[in-house]
Amino acid sequence: MSPRFHGEDWWHAVWGTATDRTLEAQAIDGVFASVQAASGADQDVILVGDHNMACTHASWSQLKAVSPAVACKLDVATTMNTSGGYANAYDHFWMQDSYVTEFSSTGRDYIANTVDYVTRLSDHAPVWLSLYSTSDTD
Repeated sequence: MSPRFHGEDWWHAVWGTATDRTLEAQAIDGVFASVQAASGADQDVILVGDHNMACTHASWSQLKAVSPAVACKLDVATTMNTSGGYANAYDHFWMQDSYVTEFSSTGRDYIANTVDYVTRLSDHAPVWLSLYSTSDTD
């Protein structure tokens, strides 16, 4: 199974069965490498999204094995159940520290009323990524 591309630069992960999600996570290293290969000079790729799989799951081993090492920079529960409780850590930022030198921090935004939020807006809390640089790094 290969990821479903939309345009040239982004794709959407399958929900499907656990097997479907595992197969897709195992193919992400190819997506990461193809985006990186599109530019000989600019290697600071950040893979962002709802990946429907915890970043600690074994299915990510191929992505983590890319050299230089690719690391998950957000591993907190971000999806909510219908009661408004945080259920899964499915939203991630993946990057290589040696290329993304501007990385500062990541997090999940505060939601005052998670029941209202999950009922009316989304089952995913907003997440953020902070980059910092004092100069042009590309």
